[in-house]
Amino acid sequence: MKPVFIRLFVLLGMGLPAACQIVRVEIGENGYRSLSPEDKQHILHANPATLPEWRDTSQALTLYEVNADDIKDFARSSRLTWVHMWTTWCKNEDCVDISYLERLNRPYAHSGLRFLMVSRTYDFEQIRERLDNAGFPYPVLVVENARYGVKLRPASKQFYSELGVGEESMDDDFVFADTVLVFHGTITDNHVLDSLMVAHQKGWSHRK
Repeated sequence: MKPVFIRLFVLLGMGLPAACQIVRVEIGENGYRSLSPEDKQHILHANPATLPEWRDTSQALTLYEVNADDIKDFARSSRLTWVHMWTTWCKNEDCVDISYLERLNRPYAHSGLRFLMVSRTYDFEQIRERLDNAGFPYPVLVVENARYGVKLRPASKQFYSELGVGEESMDDDFVFADTVLVFHGTITDNHVLDSLMVAHQKGWSHRK
């Protein structure tokens, strides 16, 4: 019996460092270093000219990397640009069931409002699960690893700073008119979007 315990102890001792290393790499990171070669083949750069309007659910999931300059390019090419920041690990109902975003955006399909959902991580598995459960029809953008790095906190701080907002707005919605930030907060109904559309028609600048 004793040799069995010894072998078990040795195996655990060999396995624990590897397990600890995985945890050390993943906690507080954006998941980029854990991507499989196959997943990396499905990462493209986002720009207004090539980003599809709808996600092709019959094809493998593609993530579109984006930085603050890209967001401004989208904003220049749209009447209004609604940026929704998203995290897969958020347990709030609005994070788990993202189908409400499509319902909110639907009335503005032909009004010049551009909707962009930006994930803070590259977690293909959880993103796929959330999209499939919600029947989410839009492409998913992700904060660009090459520019901001794998560490979530400093990456978020830099990304939000370049957008002109504070890091405390981590999971907020942002609306830009051209490159001017006209709203940041939480959009859960159409009242905010309606007021922004009307105000934009009148040529104003509205900040929350």
